Amino acid sequence: MNLPLQKVCDIYDFFEPEIDSILREDMRSIPFGSRRAWEFAMIFRALSSKGKLTPTAHGLAMGAGTEKLIYAIVPRVAKTMVTDLYLPNSGWIGVRTDNPRDLILQKAPWPIDAQKVDAMAMDMRKLDFPDESFDFCWSTGSFEHIGRDEDFLRHFSEVERVLKPGGVYAFTTAITFGG
Repeated sequence: MNLPLQKVCDIYDFFEPEIDSILREDMRSIPFGSRRAWEFAMIFRALSSKGKLTPTAHGLAMGAGTEKLIYAIVPRVAKTMVTDLYLPNSGWIGVRTDNPRDLILQKAPWPIDAQKVDAMAMDMRKLDFPDESFDFCWSTGSFEHIGRDEDFLRHFSEVERVLKPGGVYAFTTAITFGG
């Protein structure tokens, strides 16, 4: 495939055999023109191409809610930690819970190994994990909700801190062109 890892969503990407395969086989979806499907496929592709989706790898999802990408990654790695603003009174209705792990397991679109996933309420600007805990991190369409410039810098600093040397952070975000 000739698609770069850093790019803007293009409807023609769905015609690329690698994207088609990721969506059909890993995401268990029919490829379609959805921005979210494209984001999931591109993050999965980036992590895979960088050699991070291995049976010994540990990954961190940030702002992931119950997105389908979680369930495509869990079977490929040793452990996936999923975070979001999971709270009973969260502003994000879809993640209102006092038990994030149970929510993740209940929303699984297909069976996954419950021992390979955990979840907790956490802000992307303060990651409560030891230094060098993860082989990779990802965030799909939540980066744009972080806040101000200093919040972005704090987030990037935290991601850098929790990634192991050689770790990868793959993220997508919405960009609006024009007015």
